[in-house]
Amino acid sequence: KKKKKKTHVSIELRMKRTQEQGQSEPDAKRLRITKDEASSLKSSPSSSTDRIDIIERYYTEYVSVGKRETNRYDYTGLHQYAQLHSNGLIVVGLTKAHPLLSHGKKVSKVEWDIKAKKSEVHGKHKKGGLRCEPHTPICTLVCTDGSKYPARAGVKGILVEINDQLDASPNLINEKPRHAGYLCIIRMNKRQKMAFRSQVVSHEEFYKAETVDAKTT
Repeated sequence: KKKKKKTHVSIELRMKRTQEQGQSEPDAKRLRITKDEASSLKSSPSSSTDRIDIIERYYTEYVSVGKRETNRYDYTGLHQYAQLHSNGLIVVGLTKAHPLLSHGKKVSKVEWDIKAKKSEVHGKHKKGGLRCEPHTPICTLVCTDGSKYPARAGVKGILVEINDQLDASPNLINEKPRHAGYLCIIRMNKRQKMAFRSQVVSHEEFYKAETVDAKTT
């Protein structure tokens, strides 16, 4: 008896955005996941708790804290999450500990880095695209009070896409930072996957350290 071939469907990695907008069918474009996962995503309730469970179920969440590599590249205090899917794609955005969010700032505009804005991938294997180092600029987040926060790739890989929905709705960064307010998507090759853990800390390690720092300051 022949074994049934595992069925896969294509689904837009921005599934979180389509759910929040109440769309019944996520766009089929970038992320390949199993049929069971897709069914779960389409039928999941729209509450924030359920959406968070989707991330916890299909992604491993890390945090890019940044570091000082040279006198030229100082990106300490990055405070960006890196949601890693099993297929090697990474969703990048702001953690709740990022100063912009923790200080209650409101994003009024997203100014994309020119290279990131022009970056394009093509073909089945997403060839092309901007080659990113952890310090590579992605955008600058402009707040209503005039303050600005640079956002970087946080990890090494190829830029697959920027979240251009933020052009019209920058408020998503404040309202749904872990979902529709993500900044970009990055793809890693095998070599980059091996180096990934040296660029990030686990979600648990990061927030444990944040709690300790808060108690000692």
